Amino acid sequence: HLCNGPFHKHLQDLFIPLVVRYIDLMETSIAQSIHRGFEQETWQSVKLLANNLPKVPSLPLTLPQMPSFSVPAWIGPLYENT
Repeated sequence: HLCNGPFHKHLQDLFIPLVVRYIDLMETSIAQSIHRGFEQETWQSVKLLANNLPKVPSLPLTLPQMPSFSVPAWIGPLYENT
C-alpha cells in the first residue's frame, strides 16, 4: 500500500518543489537562448535578397512519364480463385 501512503506523500513533498524549480530554470534558460539568438539575427529586404540569388535555369514544363509495366506471364496470378 505504498501508493498515496505516507512514504509516497513524503516523496511528493520532498521532490515536487525541486521538479517545479528545475522546470522553471529550464524554461528561463531556453527563453534566454532564444532571445540571444534573435538578437544576432540580421534582416534584409526580400528585394535585396532576391537580387543576390544565383540564376537557376528554368525547368521543362512537361515532366517525363513513368513507363508502363505489365507483370510477366511466368509470375502467374497474385491470388488464387477458390
